[in-house]
Amino acid sequence: MELVKNGASPYQIILPVYAAPAERYAANELSHFLARMTGADIPVYSDQMPKVGPEILIGRSRRLEALGMEIPPLGEEAYIIAAREGNLVIVGGSPRGTLYGVYGFLQDVLGFRFFAPGCTKVPKSADIVLDPALYVFDEPDFRYREANYYHILDGATAARMRQNGGISRLCEEHGGHHAYVPGYYVHTFAIMLPPSEYYDEHPEYYALVNGKRVNSPQGKVCMTNPDVLRICTEKVLAALRAHPEATLISVSQNDGMDPCQCEECQKVVEYEGSESGPILRFVNAIADEVAKEFPHVTVDTLAYVYSSKPPKHEIPRPNVQIRLCSFECCFSHPMGECDLMPNNRRFLKERSTFAEEIVAWGRLTKRLAVWDYVVDFEFYNQMHPNFHVLGPNVRFLKENGVESIFCESQGQGASGEFAELRAYLLTRLFWDVNFDVDAGIKEFCDEWFGPASPYLQEYIALITDALLKSGWHMNLFDNPNAPYITPALLAKCDELFDAAEASVADDSVRLFRVRKERLAVRLSKFFIPGLIPQNRAEEAEKWLADAKALGVTCFSAKWGRENVRRLCVRGMWPPHPDDMEVIRD
Repeated sequence: MELVKNGASPYQIILPVYAAPAERYAANELSHFLARMTGADIPVYSDQMPKVGPEILIGRSRRLEALGMEIPPLGEEAYIIAAREGNLVIVGGSPRGTLYGVYGFLQDVLGFRFFAPGCTKVPKSADIVLDPALYVFDEPDFRYREANYYHILDGATAARMRQNGGISRLCEEHGGHHAYVPGYYVHTFAIMLPPSEYYDEHPEYYALVNGKRVNSPQGKVCMTNPDVLRICTEKVLAALRAHPEATLISVSQNDGMDPCQCEECQKVVEYEGSESGPILRFVNAIADEVAKEFPHVTVDTLAYVYSSKPPKHEIPRPNVQIRLCSFECCFSHPMGECDLMPNNRRFLKERSTFAEEIVAWGRLTKRLAVWDYVVDFEFYNQMHPNFHVLGPNVRFLKENGVESIFCESQGQGASGEFAELRAYLLTRLFWDVNFDVDAGIKEFCDEWFGPASPYLQEYIALITDALLKSGWHMNLFDNPNAPYITPALLAKCDELFDAAEASVADDSVRLFRVRKERLAVRLSKFFIPGLIPQNRAEEAEKWLADAKALGVTCFSAKWGRENVRRLCVRGMWPPHPDDMEVIRD
């Protein structure tokens, strides 16, 4: 079946006459990328046009009936790619399935790769020959998929990488996305019951901690107070009425510790064996009211810090989603294989129960979500060799019932350590948990770094091997002078980067990319005694200036530029108390 021959095609792309915006966008994307691949101009028409030759049918057009092709009911993101009587059919569920089918055809049938903005692998060929028996059915392994890397949040990029989360800027032509009510994304009790509005007249609405009702901006509330339940229910329903586009709303505890210690709350805690008891009872009651008026909406809540353990008796309602956070995990070893919770001290480790809790919650609900962490939040451009755990972790979550996955990455700014590579690997894993990460690293590096690819792959293997041999357990705010980062390791890294830079010396784009990744090696040297013996202030300013020139717009989840400069000049870790003031610029 010759779709294109010698750069020309007899095919037309056919849309339903009343095609949805995402179907029209899908047809245009397909026409655009086929032209980039082959040079062939394949026009797009509606199914009102008479048939004049072989066709590429996008969506559920009337042409399918003429082919006698019955399409079964499809989930909102499932799709079928099929050859039928010399025609190519790409059809999917609503609203995103057909668009994802086009990207699936380009990626899995033709060999396109959407690596990052400005880096799409287009397999050049004057011919496209398809198997006349071609048939593909595919759907994602997770219902909600998002990594909030800054560079992939724009709508066109997110759609091509098949992200559908609430932060990604996906509009109607991209098939939309799973949308939270604005302001109701996470840690929402303070939004529903702000202390500034209620505390003075009703301190009993708030958590009792050490004998005192807490007046805090974080707004810890009393879960068993009936007035609190009434007010929060009214606020949730009002928010949903104001945002009919929303499919999710978070009713969730605020950050920090200190749950309510009042007698009624603690009775529930004792009965349920967990602080999740009163929270889940509260959320379930609100979810019951939501279901009556908004049956399509999911009520999202956290199992977090003190509430991570499941209750003994209370079961999440069918429209309640439980979200756990992996902040206490070791990120050196796969989930389920390491039960140590690193805390940045070299010889003190505590036990993590995250994996056990995922398994336990997975037995209680089919609406299980995870908020995972995949970067180093201490310094975004610090070494963080976690590629080897990405696949095992995503598979562990899938195997234990997780249906929604959000990986907090680097949403505040661009160009963290291997940001583009991790984003590519994660979005591929979100769709297919069996995606081969090692193959993905190679194909990405070959395109992104070009001739420097072997050196960057060797660098990744080198620092990963050093980490694993050291026995160090990384956390999400890891040390820039962790034990595996030694002078000998950094010397080997420098040799690899010297070779990498030399290999792309005449390629300004790829040289830029290589130098950006070298920032991690340069940063570590500030915290290893003796590696920068003189002119530390000058070297710190040079590192900061180079980082900015290489596209880094945010240095840390904790520190502003002035803090980073100060920390590099001092070279002390943990930081001196004088360095702990957070300065933003």
